[in-house]
Amino acid sequence: MKIKSVINNNIAVVSDSQGNEIIIIGKGLGFNKKKGDEIEEKKIEKRFYLEDEGMYAKFKRLLKEISVVEIRVSDDIISLARRGLKRELNEITSHYLIILAWQSIAIKNGLLWDIKNYMKKKSQ
Repeated sequence: MKIKSVINNNIAVVSDSQGNEIIIIGKGLGFNKKKGDEIEEKKIEKRFYLEDEGMYAKFKRLLKEISVVEIRVSDDIISLARRGLKRELNEITSHYLIILAWQSIAIKNGLLWDIKNYMKKKSQ
């Protein structure tokens, strides 16, 4: 596969054998690469095929704004839901599923107990 454009070190746009654009993700696959370079198949972790041109343009812009970790987690959330529900999900369902899942991810604060106790003592 030949690179059409590099989005960042981990994301690139390539053409398949039929000339369709594919967005690929893989650790370091875009590092020091430029248009026309070949991509090693073993570096590709995810492939995204989008048939709707409008959605494709939005997705490419989105990839420049979010991290690879966020993309991987979001893709895993959708895959898990598809397997659990045993059916395909439409765009709107996938979108809200990702939002709900990201909102429910708890960030653990190791200092929470200390902060609460400090604030309690300070207010007395």
